[in-house]
Amino acid sequence: MIGFETTERSKHQEVSVKLQQRQDDNVLKLKETFQNTTNAFHCNSDELIHILTQRVFPQEVKVSLDNIAQVGQDLYNAFLEQRVYTNNIPFWDPLKKNLITTCKTAVKKVKITLKEKTVAIKTDLSLISRLMIVSRSRPDIELRHYEF
Repeated sequence: MIGFETTERSKHQEVSVKLQQRQDDNVLKLKETFQNTTNAFHCNSDELIHILTQRVFPQEVKVSLDNIAQVGQDLYNAFLEQRVYTNNIPFWDPLKKNLITTCKTAVKKVKITLKEKTVAIKTDLSLISRLMIVSRSRPDIELRHYEF
């Protein structure tokens, strides 16, 4: 046919030695990354720990997440009682937002002024955020000399 090659492949395109080697390398990198993080299933502590940053969350977050099923059931029962069984509140009125403390909401933002610029960062600082603050506030320290 015009414009089509008639060569046939004897193997699938993803069965090359180069591709298999790259996949093996990626698997080894993933295994190494997982081994360097905290194993949440082997932790003897009763505290709630972030798997990647190994940050311990406040006790209120743990209690809130432990009771989340009960809070949801209570809200569901209240919804049925107020809007379905009785007509105290109209059915289509908006629901009030439930302020459950989670890992995401427990992190507070802090504003820092650096060289006439205000930067909002989270208090759950990762290493990169800390290094950024140090590099901007301390120009005499060059981070490229301190490799980790």
